[in-house]
Amino acid sequence: AIALAAEAGLGELVWRLEALRGQQFFLAGKMDQAEVALRRAQAAVTLVSGALASDQSKLRFGVGKEKLTQLLAAVDLAQGQHGNLFQDMEQGRARAFIDMLANQAIASGSEAALMAEIKRLERDIRRQRLANALPQGPGQRGGALERELLRQHGAAVAKLRRSNPEVADALSVSTIALAQVQAQLGPGEMLAYAVPAAPGMALNWLLVEKQNTRVVKATATQADLAARLEAFADAMAQGAAGAQQQIAALLADQLGIAQWRARKGVYVVPVGNLYFVPWGALDTDYFVTVLPMGGWLNRPPAPAAMGGAATVVGDPTYFGQLAQLPGARVEAKAVAGFYGVRPLLGDGATEVALRQTIGTGVGVLHLATHGSFDADDPLNSEIVLAGEGEVVRLTAARLFEAPLRAGLVVLSACEAGVGRAVAGDDFLGLTRSFYLGGARTVLNSLWPVEDKGTQAFMTRFHDLARNGDYGAAWLAARNEAKQQGFPPSVYGAFTLGGSARR
Repeated sequence: AIALAAEAGLGELVWRLEALRGQQFFLAGKMDQAEVALRRAQAAVTLVSGALASDQSKLRFGVGKEKLTQLLAAVDLAQGQHGNLFQDMEQGRARAFIDMLANQAIASGSEAALMAEIKRLERDIRRQRLANALPQGPGQRGGALERELLRQHGAAVAKLRRSNPEVADALSVSTIALAQVQAQLGPGEMLAYAVPAAPGMALNWLLVEKQNTRVVKATATQADLAARLEAFADAMAQGAAGAQQQIAALLADQLGIAQWRARKGVYVVPVGNLYFVPWGALDTDYFVTVLPMGGWLNRPPAPAAMGGAATVVGDPTYFGQLAQLPGARVEAKAVAGFYGVRPLLGDGATEVALRQTIGTGVGVLHLATHGSFDADDPLNSEIVLAGEGEVVRLTAARLFEAPLRAGLVVLSACEAGVGRAVAGDDFLGLTRSFYLGGARTVLNSLWPVEDKGTQAFMTRFHDLARNGDYGAAWLAARNEAKQQGFPPSVYGAFTLGGSARR
């Protein structure tokens, strides 16, 4: 069946059938044969990811893409192949990101002509694959045409990657070797990569340091995490600070973070419910920052245009459609004072003014306004600005099309940090849309936070963040809010994502 599917150019059938073979070999304990079949499946699925895929509209059978990554990870763990484990998890995440944005318009900027050419090639490839799938088969000419179109598409994406790697990552799978990531880790820093596992299985961590790697096992399953996080949310609703502290301690124990033996900081690559963990609420003496992928550490430095000025927005006029946020206005004025700029407030906090102030890019963008998460369609998650007599809802989808370019983005808004894992192990929401605009670091809140607590955290964070050490600033701000007597629901709400330093 695999040979016939490959001959007919039916890539989706190839990877599903190879994945089924790999699963059966794995269940039989034949790891070498399982690895061969699963890697063939992985190579085939990469060819049909994202805009070139049609499997989303077809009835699924056998092994899905997420299960494929889980099986490969299990084989790598069984064989102690940490380098392969890293690569396989990275490929799974890269494919997931591409699949999520398959039908989403993406910023092109100065690469508009190249993006249009890539889109044209994708349409031609889809048409050719449909022709190849006809009963009479592709024939030699059909197969040759598809291979040539794929070659042209690969060359165009490679060209785009040289000028804009962020946009290219939304179109083509690209990963780097584990050693390249290790080279980016500073003294005392660690990458904690959550290994995707089947439902009911306890979590594993791939721990990566500059000179070594190791795997440690947690006691929590994804279901355990969900139950513990729900209990934490209930404790927040009741205002029970003591219960919040107890649950946070149990959460840390279930995650096995004592086994990390971290010193200065940890970059966490989450999976599933780990995205919702309030890392600041856990009792750590090091910074924690969340990455979408391990290779994120190798992103190039922010452009020089993003190195200096700041843009600050606070309490836009909501025209009675939403409650005004006087605390956000006070916060915005204080943050603007740190950077010597004038904040955009009230009627002046419009999208037009925001984009004009940012221009080609700023070092810091601070948004103190309402925000919300759309669980049904994460690309509709939004931050709210002032408009002409009504509010303007700046969605994640809009930000993917027209990014706001800033090196550090601070989302001081209700639910601004919430998103959803909607494909494989990747995550979609406002945070990822700012990354696409070039942000290296995003600080956001997982849930609504009271004004005084937010002001205490943000004041301390920005005071220290000006020197470019965002990890140290996050840790100090967390500790400051904690020492002032705020509960974990306040000092644990703020999550740092991306790079820990400028």
